[in-house]
Amino acid sequence: TYWHNYFEANGQSGYQNTNSINLRQEISLSYNNVLDVKSAYNINYALTRYQLVNLPNNGYTTQAASIAAYLRLPDRYSWDVNYVYRYNPLVSPGFQRNSNLLSVSIARRMLKGDRGEFRITCYDLLNEGITSSHYASENMIEDTQYQILRRYFLFSYFYRFNDFKKK
Repeated sequence: TYWHNYFEANGQSGYQNTNSINLRQEISLSYNNVLDVKSAYNINYALTRYQLVNLPNNGYTTQAASIAAYLRLPDRYSWDVNYVYRYNPLVSPGFQRNSNLLSVSIARRMLKGDRGEFRITCYDLLNEGITSSHYASENMIEDTQYQILRRYFLFSYFYRFNDFKKK
């Protein structure tokens, strides 16, 4: 992507040009409708340059890796595991550069035709629900850190309506 923005700040006016490249590689494997595994790696590089003003260029790279697995067990049980690692090296001192998010769930299908499902899920099992971002705009650099809802459990019940009859 490419952005070309006009700005005025501190009595100066100029242009901000940002080039960003995002690359993603993803691999999915499936075995006999019993095990599904999906892995991904994402890298994003951005470079911001300025015209008509004397501001330094700013470049940064962020990375993320993830793996998800879904296992169907006998007796109508299934497991889900989802892990995401994010790394942002260019954040201000005191900000967290990386985060590890791990979620795990177990489900039990029930009723005729497996229409019902009871599931218990633990989100953010490692209790590290923090994400950091870095953004360059006009004559400023903004670092932001978000704390999402930390480790929690969710009990849920799903019912699948497979047939709708027309009148």
